[in-house]
Amino acid sequence: KENCVKSKVNGMFLRRCFLVLMGTLLTGMGISFMRISQLGTDPYSAFTLSISLWQVCTYAIASICINAVLLIFQFFTSRKSIGIGSFVSMFCVGLSNDFFYNAYLSAFSLPSSVIVQWCMTAAAVASMAFGVACFLSGNLGVAPYDALAPVFSEWTQGRISFSKFRIITDAVSFVLALFVCFSAGISLHGVIGLNTIVVVIVLGPCIQFFRDKVTQPWIDTKQEEASEVFDQE
Repeated sequence: KENCVKSKVNGMFLRRCFLVLMGTLLTGMGISFMRISQLGTDPYSAFTLSISLWQVCTYAIASICINAVLLIFQFFTSRKSIGIGSFVSMFCVGLSNDFFYNAYLSAFSLPSSVIVQWCMTAAAVASMAFGVACFLSGNLGVAPYDALAPVFSEWTQGRISFSKFRIITDAVSFVLALFVCFSAGISLHGVIGLNTIVVVIVLGPCIQFFRDKVTQPWIDTKQEEASEVFDQE
């Protein structure tokens, strides 16, 4: 029975790891679809992309550097929120993004058709929403950027809600992206555009849908199975 309990516990941990890893890869793939569409990216990705264009480095390197700075802030302000998922997100989102983006460009050219661009946007939103839902349900740590809003909300003792601070952090990312692009003379094409607005409006509800209907019920079911084993003990 003891071996059975250990097996169930290890199985739950592996399932959570699977969700976190799959969620990270899907999020990176979604961002690559947005880059391919050339209609702009979400605010935080726009800031990361503007840094990569300014410093002439890959998106992954820019993402890791920015996340490293945010992780230091997270360590001193919300240490409890740091977990395996924080590091997986820090490294794998940018790397998977570059992988899928370069893989596409090695086989196809960037789309010029508006229909294809909007299909890419739809695929990007679906991939990012499902990816984030998986990552959140995995519950193995908070990504450095995502830790900002709850920290600031906590500092105000809840007077300003998490959702409002999330809007503020996205707005700051958007402004920083504009600042970097204008300062360095970088074109906004493909960095900021219609997708930037679409993501802000649509992504949140899509994440909630996938989390409520797919990822959380799946992990809850597995958790109940593990709990039954403990009860039998």
